[in-house]
Amino acid sequence: MKKLIVTTGIILIISNMVFFVPMTFSVLRSGGGGFGYGLLLLPITIVAHLYIIPGVISLFKKYQTSIGLLLINISGLIGSVFWIWFFSSN
Repeated sequence: MKKLIVTTGIILIISNMVFFVPMTFSVLRSGGGGFGYGLLLLPITIVAHLYIIPGVISLFKKYQTSIGLLLINISGLIGSVFWIWFFSSN
């Protein structure tokens, strides 16, 4: 159980740092594109950034047995995988 919680937390942190953080910076740098439609992606990426918090918390030994944290991490993984698939399928 402890390894599963730590593994999901690490995967959440890595997926955010590799995919969502650069996407947020590129949208902010470009101002959302020509008509500003890129700014519509920011709420999605900000929600994905919020899953970094339980990912980091799961690395602490005190919380490595928390079932609630595991459920939050798994829901974050499912959402992250969906949005990565959705944005990469273009």
